Amino acid sequence: MLNSFSLSVFSSGSTIRRIGLLTWVLLLVAPAVAAQQLPSSLDIGGQIRQRTQLDDKKDGFESDFDDFHELRTRLNAGFAPADRVTTFIQIQDTRNFGDGGSTLSPPNGTFDLHQAYFKVDDLFDTPFSVKAGRQKLVYGNQRLIGGVEWSNQARTFDGGVVSYDTEQATVDVFAARLPPRFSGNTTGEGSDNLLGVYSTWAVAEAQTLEVFAILDNNTRNVAGTNDETQLTRFTPGVTLRGSVSQASYQLEGAYQTGDRGGSTINAYLLSGDADYSFGVSGSPTVGAGYTRLSGDADSGLDTFDTLFATNHKFYGYMDFFLSIPNNAQNGLQDLRVKGSANLSEKIGVAAKVHHFVEEDAPSGRPVEAYGQEVDLTLSYQFADPLSVTVGASSFFPRDAFAPNGDTDYWGYVMTSVNL
Repeated sequence: MLNSFSLSVFSSGSTIRRIGLLTWVLLLVAPAVAAQQLPSSLDIGGQIRQRTQLDDKKDGFESDFDDFHELRTRLNAGFAPADRVTTFIQIQDTRNFGDGGSTLSPPNGTFDLHQAYFKVDDLFDTPFSVKAGRQKLVYGNQRLIGGVEWSNQARTFDGGVVSYDTEQATVDVFAARLPPRFSGNTTGEGSDNLLGVYSTWAVAEAQTLEVFAILDNNTRNVAGTNDETQLTRFTPGVTLRGSVSQASYQLEGAYQTGDRGGSTINAYLLSGDADYSFGVSGSPTVGAGYTRLSGDADSGLDTFDTLFATNHKFYGYMDFFLSIPNNAQNGLQDLRVKGSANLSEKIGVAAKVHHFVEEDAPSGRPVEAYGQEVDLTLSYQFADPLSVTVGASSFFPRDAFAPNGDTDYWGYVMTSVNL
């Protein structure tokens, strides 16, 4: 099922015109829907997701929790106008309760064309396909490029992908133009770009090897220079994943090199996970993992940048390390243990414990711990389209994060309806 669209009203004239046009389109389509006369190749879907968060990341239980309520609404339509040709359009509205005003006052939200692309499969009767437009780029486990669906807005890119897909291998060559990431200390014309190759190979039964190379750059010159570009960063890497009986594993490595403002980049990422699923009722699973991101307490040049990753998925649900290196210039070591089980066909539970430590430290002091985080999650599949997720987390800060800091708490309740 394709997912999503969103409705909202803004005070700007251009947005009002777009919504007016959309309203007329829906009015024209509605009778055909009622009469079941839409083309069989037309697929309409949507999502309404509401999430309430209770946030006390500052002062522990000594102060009141801050509460805020997010709403994401999506409507999408996919259509196949010809053999091997598909199109997809997705509109999205995101807002916080109380920020959108009422029907008597101008609302304040984010209404956007979230995705709009076309795709041509089996190009010239070959295993190649091409997709162009605004789209999601999701590769591997999203440790470097992901959709960030946890965020109310999520992430999409403006660009294109050429794919080669066979039983033995899948290879994507992608390119996207990025919005400006650096507003200061640049001069002249230029652009931010993302280019890369991501391939997945079946190397043995239940074993796959992913090989990739990513280039992101900012071709604007550094202010005060004639030829030093702001950024040219190259990130090659590999991921090996697989399973043996009831055990599974994942090993990852990536290296970053290039030039940032005339200085050389030299950074790395190493990560490994192992899980074991017991063959009993409820499918209980336990696992452990370790990730190391290089750091540079002095200049930050040797701090690994996680690029366009879905970091919420990896470095604690409280998002203290949501942006790396911005939240961890000294690098990061993450030692974790985890477990999950199904209490019934509709109810699942999961727990994860992180121990976070610096990778590098300023001269004159040893490497210290950032702290420990405990994440608990309960999920309930009320019906096929409706799910409810409840989470609760605690963070126990240590010297590298907040000396003598209070324990931080956070929780949420999220309800999603996917059509």
